[in-house]
Amino acid sequence: TLALFNRSPLAMANLGDSDLKKWFSVTENIAELNADMAISFVNRSPKILGSTDIDEVKEWANRGIVLVSRDRLAAKAFMEYSFKGLEDHLQTTDRENRAFILDVGSELALVNPECVENFFKYAPDVLHIFTHQNFKEWLTIGKEIAKQSSNLGAGYCRHSAVAFKVIPPAYHGEMFATARMLLEVDWLLAGVFFESLPEVVERIDPAEIRKWAGTGLKVYEKDKKIAVDYFAFSPTLLADLDVRELEEWALKGISVFEESPIRGRPYFSLKSKSSTDTIEELKGG
Repeated sequence: TLALFNRSPLAMANLGDSDLKKWFSVTENIAELNADMAISFVNRSPKILGSTDIDEVKEWANRGIVLVSRDRLAAKAFMEYSFKGLEDHLQTTDRENRAFILDVGSELALVNPECVENFFKYAPDVLHIFTHQNFKEWLTIGKEIAKQSSNLGAGYCRHSAVAFKVIPPAYHGEMFATARMLLEVDWLLAGVFFESLPEVVERIDPAEIRKWAGTGLKVYEKDKKIAVDYFAFSPTLLADLDVRELEEWALKGISVFEESPIRGRPYFSLKSKSSTDTIEELKGG
């Protein structure tokens, strides 16, 4: 009630009498189902009423209402973060784009509510970067990662958005083909691939990213844990080594691991003398 009282003036400023009645009616419908969602709606929706109309807001809220019967946490995440994420993008998206983002966001909320905030924050930018086909590809991969991990799923939205702003469109298809290749082997590899991608694209040509990922798969054939370390720690080495030298460093690490797993594990997290010696050797060569 307090939230409704506090926000009503902002709603009144943007709506005529008949539309204001509709807004109150939507608020009541949500409140009957879930008080937290109603508070989110009352706090967030008035901010967008000046840039869109009450009918769009009503349709928007109805998506959240539909989710309640399927998953209460998904519905709450959708109601809070869809308004929060899109309120800054009303000038750069049209109603059709917003409807598409909202539909996809409600599906993602059912997969993993904890990934919804970052999805709504980054999806409008990503939609501008990609062709429709690549956007669908982006979503498919993101959902697969989000099913397994809230942390990597939410991170995927952020890291991929940052990386793809730098990667030329001609390479987008190849990035997704690489991600799919990793996803088929192990979702975790795809997750850490995207986590490291913003750093990697700053250091190597997009044409070489597939080779960098392919080396990671060679490491994975020996051990999952050292492959995760490869993807996490190798990007910093690309400041000094090229992709071929990095592969040489990784193959040396595989040999060390084959001889002694105990010595091989710290090699890929850059904590062993043999690892730093190999790096220095390659830098000097």
